[in-house]
Amino acid sequence: VPAWDQFLTVHESGGNHLDVKIPPPGRQNSRFSLPESGSDEDDALWEPFNAEVLAQSHYELTEDDWESIKDERVYSEEDRGVDYGVEIPEDSSRDEEADDVKALIWKKVRDPLIPEPDEVDEKSAVNYLCQESIREKFKETGLQVIVKMATIELTPEKPDFPIGGWHVEGQMNERICATALYYLDSENVTPSHLSFRMQTSSYQDELQEITGQDQYNWLEHVYGTALGPSGGVASACLQPFGSVETKQGRLLAFPNVFHHRVSPFKLQDPTKPGHRRFIALWLVDPHQRIVSTGNVPPQRHDWWADAVFGANANTGDMPPEVLELLEDYRPAKKSQKQEVNQNAGRKLPAEIMEMVRKNEIIPQGLITAEEASDYRDELMKVRSRFHEKSKSGWEGVEYFFCEH
Repeated sequence: VPAWDQFLTVHESGGNHLDVKIPPPGRQNSRFSLPESGSDEDDALWEPFNAEVLAQSHYELTEDDWESIKDERVYSEEDRGVDYGVEIPEDSSRDEEADDVKALIWKKVRDPLIPEPDEVDEKSAVNYLCQESIREKFKETGLQVIVKMATIELTPEKPDFPIGGWHVEGQMNERICATALYYLDSENVTPSHLSFRMQTSSYQDELQEITGQDQYNWLEHVYGTALGPSGGVASACLQPFGSVETKQGRLLAFPNVFHHRVSPFKLQDPTKPGHRRFIALWLVDPHQRIVSTGNVPPQRHDWWADAVFGANANTGDMPPEVLELLEDYRPAKKSQKQEVNQNAGRKLPAEIMEMVRKNEIIPQGLITAEEASDYRDELMKVRSRFHEKSKSGWEGVEYFFCEH
């Protein structure tokens, strides 16, 4: 997939056993410089006060908002006890509280001023041209790609597909480094999207230095993430990256550092069936070879027979002695048993059959289709536990912008 060449970073061995990082083509740094100020108290970061916008706002104060106003009023009342030589009217407290409410609502509904990207000159222009594809680079060893074809079938009895869970592909032993999804066909289903996010570092010293205590709302708007506690719970270090519609004919390719999940969808016409079909390609890290069907022989009885005797092994072309030997390991199919009598004249010499038995031409430990299904069920349980553990790990890393 050519798109993989655009975002995969290659590591090569350099001198003194050090890895040399070769970045992919395209932009390597942010288009935006670090702001000089990021504190909410800096009015230059926000749109000017607009009384019309405030009047049209339907924001309702929360309990935390009222507590904030109450705390501010306590400080104000303490200041009222100081003799400034100015007489304060008795009804001024009510007017001041109304002003405090308006001021807090405006802080909640005002829009931030989004920074402009840095100017780019010709010398710093970004080169998006790929110098060497991974197919060319690893042509001697080849690439390993895991292929999956999937279909999601909806019916009037089951008209909805639920939202997926956040995940990355595979486990450590599978070493998946990139994904490509091609959406083959969609019929009678509502649009669906694939959302992306990524875990970030909890160490954000540069940003914390330009904010005040609990003054990071502007940064949250600009970076599109939560940096402080919400509802008493600290914010996890997770950066949303938006979503893409998974419409028919679209190819999506991305590195396996992105968490992703599919949005829910349903039948457009609930009286008719519908489906969404796609192909998933998972690229294995080209620097690491993993165990695959290239070096593991067929492990199921029927697959082994097809691989050794050909695709027509079940139609009677297999020597009856070998077929009878297979029956020692599993129940033969009815058609195979019938063929034993039909091929009675095609017996192998006794010497060859003795060699088959002594040298264990038919390997031990072959499994049935039912056993293979049980192994798959166990694998899915392992992956579910892995996803739960991963989710706990992702949500356990938190920002601490409220602490300076």
